[in-house]
Amino acid sequence: MILFRVFSMFLFLLAVHRAAAYPTYISYGYHSCMSCHFDPLGNGPLTDYGRSVSATELTDRRFWSSGIRGDDEKIAGLSGFFFGKPPVDWLRPSASYRGLAYQTNPGQAGGKTRWITMDASAALVAKFLTDDRLIFVGQLSYAPQPLAEQGSGRAYANYRSRDLYAGFRFTKSFGIYAGLMDKAFGIRVPDHIAFSRTITRNTQDDQTEALLLHYLSSTFEMALQPFIGNPVQEGNLRQKGVASQVGVLVADTTRLGASALVSSSDAMKISMYALDIRSGFDRGNSLMLEAGQVDLSPTDGTKSSNRYVFLQNQWLLNQGLSALMTAEFLQPDINQDAQTYRFGPGIQYFPIYRVELRLDVYDTRTHSSLAYADDTWFITGQVHLWF
Repeated sequence: MILFRVFSMFLFLLAVHRAAAYPTYISYGYHSCMSCHFDPLGNGPLTDYGRSVSATELTDRRFWSSGIRGDDEKIAGLSGFFFGKPPVDWLRPSASYRGLAYQTNPGQAGGKTRWITMDASAALVAKFLTDDRLIFVGQLSYAPQPLAEQGSGRAYANYRSRDLYAGFRFTKSFGIYAGLMDKAFGIRVPDHIAFSRTITRNTQDDQTEALLLHYLSSTFEMALQPFIGNPVQEGNLRQKGVASQVGVLVADTTRLGASALVSSSDAMKISMYALDIRSGFDRGNSLMLEAGQVDLSPTDGTKSSNRYVFLQNQWLLNQGLSALMTAEFLQPDINQDAQTYRFGPGIQYFPIYRVELRLDVYDTRTHSSLAYADDTWFITGQVHLWF
């Protein structure tokens, strides 16, 4: 249990958000991420429309000058990479930086405070044909070496691509994408420390080379994704398999979803499934819930099954300012009685466009009949800049 808690702390230090628009925005009527992202399932560079919505709907306006504050058209016009109309129609650059200040067990002996540059990325999107039906997306990211790896003497690649794919929409409803991308599984919450991301191996550096078939209608979304693994990994560790995801809009701002994935490598077989719900109530207020199970079958070990639950509420306090409440549950092995609970409030604020500030407090508690450990507390503050 103690090792698991230490591992959880390292996951906190790896946390990073990759986008400025999140699945909680279903409360604004966006039941699909394709409205604002070039990746139809979310994450990665924003479309022109996504930039405009982020600037006009999701950012506090009090810091705009009086001549711009009430003019959506002028604000949207300043949301581009060059703070104006792009010089060419077919190319869209973007950049992002995220830093984290964290404190463990504040006020207690052994507590630590540290600042970490978690991510620095630059991306280019080339888009062609009517309605941007043909796209090419590339991204280069700085990936700091995890604390667990520092001092190990092992080589570590600090720069990597997290998006490198091409996409073609045959119609507005159907498209095909190929290249390096995120797996089609679960809700892509920006909290990469969440058990729903770490246990399913869908964190910020878990992309895979894949073929993605995507269908979207006004009430239904489906994705099928055969994949062959991440080229950064050693060959015997690369998971090859297929992921699938469906979502059904059952009300204007309520969507039910399901995901499944099966894969294998020389070292392990993985199968997992999840059910989720995303629901908005009033503009800017939302609830997200995901529950799933991950079955791991190492070729030289004992099979284990992990169960998790992720629950998060968001309340809009004022335009640009939201309160968050997150509750999580993890059972690392359903055949044992150990469970881990994580709970905590947070504040998310977009004071001006291109700036996000976030403060979170987390309490992590582990229950087991065989071991006892004190609660672990974390306070994290984040600064996210994007262009």
